[in-house]
Amino acid sequence: MAVIAIVNVLFFAMITRRIFAKKSVATTLLLIIFKYPILGVGLYLIITHNLVSLLWFVSGLSILIPSVLGYVFLFIKQDNSAA
Repeated sequence: MAVIAIVNVLFFAMITRRIFAKKSVATTLLLIIFKYPILGVGLYLIITHNLVSLLWFVSGLSILIPSVLGYVFLFIKQDNSAA
């Protein structure tokens, strides 16, 4: 499970860095397009094979949205303070 989380965070960091650096849009879109189906299939297999408790899995996912929002607000705050 930790490997999936680490890979997801690495892809997220790579995508956001490329978006804000205004580099190759095609490569960034390709990463986004392929990341989510792979992640979806992996999550589906993990849930259907009962590899994790569904309660803990859902509670972990519920933390994801506030974490991403916190990251975005920190990034915006740092970007505004540098300007």
